[in-house]
Amino acid sequence: MTQELITQTMTVDPDLAQEWLDTMAPNRNLRPARVAQFARAMREDRWYSTGDTVKFDTAGRLVDGQHRLQAIISAGIPQTLIVVWGVQPPAIVEIDTNTPRFPSDVLKIYDPTLTNVTDVAAATAIIVRWVNGERGTTLRSAPVSRTQLRDFYATHKEDIIAAALGGKRVSRHTKGAPRQAFSLCHWLFAELDATDAEFFWDRLVDGVGLESSDPIYVLRELLRREAAAFKSHPGLTVDVATALMIKAWNAYRRGDTIRMLKYTRGGANPERYPEAA
Repeated sequence: MTQELITQTMTVDPDLAQEWLDTMAPNRNLRPARVAQFARAMREDRWYSTGDTVKFDTAGRLVDGQHRLQAIISAGIPQTLIVVWGVQPPAIVEIDTNTPRFPSDVLKIYDPTLTNVTDVAAATAIIVRWVNGERGTTLRSAPVSRTQLRDFYATHKEDIIAAALGGKRVSRHTKGAPRQAFSLCHWLFAELDATDAEFFWDRLVDGVGLESSDPIYVLRELLRREAAAFKSHPGLTVDVATALMIKAWNAYRRGDTIRMLKYTRGGANPERYPEAA
């Protein structure tokens, strides 16, 4: 079958984006988080054309590009897009079915010499979320663009690698929490005081000289219980584990003694998410 396609590069402003969205054929549900990610990149001048096209079928209906167009409206900033008209209507089910590039793929392409790429990519992603202001459940779910991941890694490469390797070391010995949480806290604590952070992690691993009321001891025992019970319950999520580690760190830095660690994220009186100090 001969298919005549018309391709054009156009500057699309919010009004035109809305006009095109009004023509949209039945499509997958809009993902607000993806729109927010794209809009933020546009506002921060980090939106780059990848050659992906906005597509219309032979009836003039939009079949691909709703997230980009909605982001243009949200950001209020015109963008240059490649537009294709004349796609056969059945082709909509084949759009966006390629294998995605994961964070580890992005960093491996950017830095081919990088080892431990999976750990470093995971650490980079969660640190970027934190820097973006994500707390609580969004700390494990908020999208991070490939450009943001690459640029943040390029700027903070040595510190990120140190956090990833430190998180891996503690996770291997302590268990009980997601490795990403250890890596993020490695980053946060080292930024505040590298000497205190080194002591904190060493004692969390070996337990040497800790009293039962020491915040590091209480955290260590909590993580050991979580590791032992792992087969019977899902375990700590990355946001809860991070909150508990931050609370233990803050108590250690203040010189406090404690009897237990807890973080209440739901219910009638949810806690404010802790910040490392």
